[in-house]
Amino acid sequence: MSEVLIIGEPEVIEGFELTGAGIEPEIDPARVQWLMEELLRSRDTEIVVITESLYEQIPEKVRTRAEASGRPLFVTLPRPAGREDWAEREDLVSQIIRRAIGYRVKIRR
Repeated sequence: MSEVLIIGEPEVIEGFELTGAGIEPEIDPARVQWLMEELLRSRDTEIVVITESLYEQIPEKVRTRAEASGRPLFVTLPRPAGREDWAEREDLVSQIIRRAIGYRVKIRR
């Protein structure tokens, strides 16, 4: 498994593959819960980024374990507040990708 794993809706996380991170496109909260539990057991991954919309659907017990875990470190990727914020969010994602791979990527809808 990669050092960084991104879990979330395919349309949200697809660009992160360009950074070299592993991606796990998923929309089923039960499957995400299973993945989180597996990651907590194996501890092979350093950082796990999960989209906020999926993370909020995970049972509190699992989220508490994840938040207390030192490895992997679980981080949520905030969802856009609305359509009017897309340009700002796209710019933020482009900046993150640029820092990771050294190239500016234009995100298109």
